[in-house]
Amino acid sequence: MKLRSLFLASLAAIAMASCSNENDQIIDNGVNEGNALMQFAISAPETRATTPSAGEAEEGTAAENGFSNIVIVLKYTTSQTVLNLPADKFKKEGQMLYMITPEIVPAGSATTYVFVNGTEDGKDADYTNLFYEASYTNSYDIIAIAQDNNFLMANDQDIKTLDFTEGQTTSATVAVNRVVAKLEEKTPATPYSVDIKATDVDGNEIDYQGKTLSIKFANYAYTDLNQKTNLLVAGTTSANLFQPFETSKSFIYKTIGTADTYCLENPNAVSIVYKAKALWDGVEATESFYTVNGKLYMNYAELLAEYHALPYDDEGTIEQFNSIGINKFEKGFCYYRAIIENANGSQNIVRNNIYRLSVGSVSNLGTTGPGGNGDKLAFLKLDVQINKWTVNLNSFAF
Repeated sequence: MKLRSLFLASLAAIAMASCSNENDQIIDNGVNEGNALMQFAISAPETRATTPSAGEAEEGTAAENGFSNIVIVLKYTTSQTVLNLPADKFKKEGQMLYMITPEIVPAGSATTYVFVNGTEDGKDADYTNLFYEASYTNSYDIIAIAQDNNFLMANDQDIKTLDFTEGQTTSATVAVNRVVAKLEEKTPATPYSVDIKATDVDGNEIDYQGKTLSIKFANYAYTDLNQKTNLLVAGTTSANLFQPFETSKSFIYKTIGTADTYCLENPNAVSIVYKAKALWDGVEATESFYTVNGKLYMNYAELLAEYHALPYDDEGTIEQFNSIGINKFEKGFCYYRAIIENANGSQNIVRNNIYRLSVGSVSNLGTTGPGGNGDKLAFLKLDVQINKWTVNLNSFAF
């Protein structure tokens, strides 16, 4: 008769998400079993190799904290046991989740992998090499592992080897991270004033004809989003980034003030492109205006009055006018780009972190298109506040 061991998990302080509500099951791979108890807890999430800041932590929204199941994988030397524990196995008290009844697992030494709101891939799956791959089309909001009440978390930074011994209690605390990062765009809808003698991207000081210029930010787009990441090991960047800035000039825009964006971590730079409207003396520009060598022309008629032999009329493209040294701000729109940085200056996106973005100030007119004026780009000052989502932990041994 086989001996049996008990796996008792007291899961504390989850502020995390959900996936499937499958029945729990234990896959027995022939390992001897013994009467062992384990005290198990989930702790506050930690960031990956690069800590973006020492900013305040946040518990997250109710949708980010939804909980339906936990998949626990115990990898022994020659076998593997998978537990898929649904929410009804736990009692929640505030920010605490307690396991109601013990679970039976084989005795022995096992490496432990934890997936909050995870899916079970079977007893023979290599859980160490699981990855998630997104496929963006015309929307940012397709990250399946970051849907309401379905945020996947894993112990990517805290993988432990645990010993289950008959007649003894094994205590362990495992830290988990949300696999995604969160981008929050918080630029206010009120226009930003621009100095009367601001320069253009060519370095020319522009004469605004005595008018007061202000910029109102309306839309934004993220570029170079990663579409593939590993769940437990160092992040993977897909060869096919979504909306690469260097090759894409037409982006999918979101409206300022709309829902936040969840994305995969990215060891490379991610930027935000703003589409903004120029206001002259507080009135939004509706006609295309032009700048040439630091001088402003409020419309095509003013431009034509000074340059009589123009090869293009007001319907000429931005690129056509740029080819003859004229910047056309079509319908009064201008564009700015900012690269999202961590507090230490690194340009990468770290999982389980919130990047709260807002425009700090505006000192130039911007560019005529999202790709710039020719090879000239307009960068602006971007304020980035970086917070970690957290889980409050209490671990008890009685």
